[in-house]
Amino acid sequence: MTLGTKQVCNSTGSADYYVSTYYLGGVSAGTATAQVTFSSGSYGQMGVTDFTGTNTAAPLDTTATGYTASGATSISTSITTTYADSFLVDVMCPGSNGGTPTKNSSQTLEWANTNRYSGSSRQPTTTAGGYSMSWTWGTASEVGQSIIAIRELPAAAVSSIFAAIYGWF
Repeated sequence: MTLGTKQVCNSTGSADYYVSTYYLGGVSAGTATAQVTFSSGSYGQMGVTDFTGTNTAAPLDTTATGYTASGATSISTSITTTYADSFLVDVMCPGSNGGTPTKNSSQTLEWANTNRYSGSSRQPTTTAGGYSMSWTWGTASEVGQSIIAIRELPAAAVSSIFAAIYGWF
């Protein structure tokens, strides 16, 4: 898998939490396995979203990251796509126990982890241009967000492989 984005979401001094996106194009139809190995003593969680109808030769359009150092109960990150009919996929994590994350109403929830207060969502695009993805949660903290734009995906066709990974690594 190829790293799409990596953004710190909590800097503790002794260990940093990161929120990252990875992608893999040209995957054949059928069952596939996404596996992540974390180093000893580290923590991580992973969510996987798969899509059909992507540009398998070059699935990545563009990426964006956002970060707020402290005191935030929301995040909104902008991204500018260069291709129409793409899908934006994000992953976010507040740096502390912030409560259940809530995505913007224009986004479709992929997963939310209420134990680690992180989440992932997707949003279709119809034209090239500027978009944003946003989240809210209950308790002020640091927060990081990573977005990846997957090329040429007709909005009706939700399934290359995308993995949203959050944790210490």
